[in-house]
Amino acid sequence: MKTIKEAILTRRTAKRSLTDPVEQQLLLDLLEQASHAPYHKEEPWYAKVITTEKEKIYLAQEIIDFYKEIRLIHDDTSEEKFTKKINRLIKEAPATI
Repeated sequence: MKTIKEAILTRRTAKRSLTDPVEQQLLLDLLEQASHAPYHKEEPWYAKVITTEKEKIYLAQEIIDFYKEIRLIHDDTSEEKFTKKINRLIKEAPATI
């Protein structure tokens, strides 16, 4: 098994989310370690672990609304495409950060 450092250094963009449950403590440990990464702005970053159905529905709708506002969603076809993608990445995932 890779160490966390090896996983971070060799990471690649994932096009699919895992459906396997992840222990909450592991997520918290990873976030704590990630918080030590350098950033080039003066303000720190914040993270929220989203696991409840209510939170997932809210976040998915906020993203869809934002996509409409910036015109990434501009017709029925693009709305269907992005809604399907958001559902897969957020609603179907055990957790979203």
